[in-house]
Amino acid sequence: MVLHPLKTDTMNRWWMIALCMCLCACGNNNKDAKPSAGDTLNTANVIRQEDSILTSTAASTWLREQLQVPVWQWSNLELENYWQDEALAEQPFTLTPEFLKDYKSVLRWAPDSSVLLDIGSYGSVVVQKEDGTTRLEGGEPDTEISVIFPRENKKARLLFAGPSSYIINATWLSNTEAIIAGTFDAEGNQQRDTLLWLVDVKQNRFRLYNYKQRR
Repeated sequence: MVLHPLKTDTMNRWWMIALCMCLCACGNNNKDAKPSAGDTLNTANVIRQEDSILTSTAASTWLREQLQVPVWQWSNLELENYWQDEALAEQPFTLTPEFLKDYKSVLRWAPDSSVLLDIGSYGSVVVQKEDGTTRLEGGEPDTEISVIFPRENKKARLLFAGPSSYIINATWLSNTEAIIAGTFDAEGNQQRDTLLWLVDVKQNRFRLYNYKQRR
């Protein structure tokens, strides 16, 4: 995994977040590559522009509803980090009707139904209700975000969040690109940061944004 240097204060803050957020990634053979500050800034600007276009339509309404803000402004997002992995660590997984039924509330199908985003089955406990239906209750304090490939009978971890983090929701922007909204309490004082991940499950590409609501 290549971590490209951004602003010094931003990266210091990222390393603090990384202590509680384990981002699943394979090693990259080009770990020693260090782009210049100018190249890094140019790359970050291009990324922000591309992502703003990607989330400028239906995603804006979704983000406004999930973050409970009256007006969604892309300018309120600060790009904290971006990286691309050569491959994701995969493991065998068979998608069953029982799994789909029990964890329906935390599963998000891609528009073409080729892949499935799982934002909360990890650590959750399935509880049977009196009417025969089920509900999910929190078990483990940690949360795993994974992507399931039903046709290949496999899954891969995208993100792993510790107790200081909370996943709000996720949605697909395309058949391969998803956006995940969550919060993170870096200081343990209930002053939570709102974080957004843009993930491309085909290119194994990640962007981490921090939402700053300005007045």
